[in-house]
Amino acid sequence: MLEIVIPLFKINWVTKAVLEGLNFHYSPKKIHIISTQNEIKFFKKLNIKHLPLWFYDEDNFFNEKFNFTKENLLSDLIIKNKLYTKGWFYQQCLKIGANDVIKLPNKFMIWDADMLPVNPWPVADNKFALLQDSSGGNPEIVKKWKIWIKEVLEIEPVYNHKSTFICHHMILNQIHLNSFKKQLQNHYESKDNWLKLLINSFNDYETFSEYWAYTSWVNKQEKNDLKYFEYKDYGLFHERFFDDGTGLFSFKLKEYLNIKNNIFFYPSYIEVKKFIEKTYGKHLPSTLSFEMSKRHLNKKVETIHIEEKRSKWNLRFNEF
Repeated sequence: MLEIVIPLFKINWVTKAVLEGLNFHYSPKKIHIISTQNEIKFFKKLNIKHLPLWFYDEDNFFNEKFNFTKENLLSDLIIKNKLYTKGWFYQQCLKIGANDVIKLPNKFMIWDADMLPVNPWPVADNKFALLQDSSGGNPEIVKKWKIWIKEVLEIEPVYNHKSTFICHHMILNQIHLNSFKKQLQNHYESKDNWLKLLINSFNDYETFSEYWAYTSWVNKQEKNDLKYFEYKDYGLFHERFFDDGTGLFSFKLKEYLNIKNNIFFYPSYIEVKKFIEKTYGKHLPSTLSFEMSKRHLNKKVETIHIEEKRSKWNLRFNEF
């Protein structure tokens, strides 16, 4: 049965709906939440005991295995680009390293905590979905991701005619994941654990794309294991926009639910889904990604993704 891993630094207003939505559509055996102790305690207030949740302390996640706390590990990380935080890089370490700490099946799914499944794809055949048009984004950052793949993995990046491989979720295969980590040791000619070497690579290359790097590696090792739905299947119906609880979507949702204040706003999946069905009618989105950082409000027009531009919840480009 499917198991899902979700790094979650901070619970937000849509967290409950995302978790219930994953349970509704995929019926996973387990949903593994990697978060801080304070956030794990707060989960009790969300009334989601019916979900198969397992919790892990992110601050000490790697400590028993590698003798690294979060603080120890990130103390060696040098941030060279103001777009990123140390926590952003750590989240990628958690995704790649989850199988070193959690007992997981050979194939499992990583899911970004801010992406809500609405009318998503089946995963029975271990297929993920391409969700991001390649005509948007920051070309300078993409170039650095490409260099990382070519130099550290020593392979050519995988490409798709329409989409990137940055898709906010991924089906991971432990065999390929472990050989990926071994390549870090080969590249650096070091017996240090892969986690320390990955941090070294962040310092060397300034940035990193866990999804593109992993899919490129799988494509090189065993092309038949790289299974995905094309962008036209589900990506065309994916939207991405800023909403940390103060955006247009959450404002309209509160109106729909007749909520007058923000004291405790953690709607259920059924509440959110009914609102979406009323708003969209028959043409439901596949998924909605709720960006929580206000930096998404100040992006240069030329670096904004197609999925953001076309969203009805982005008033910079569309009227509701």
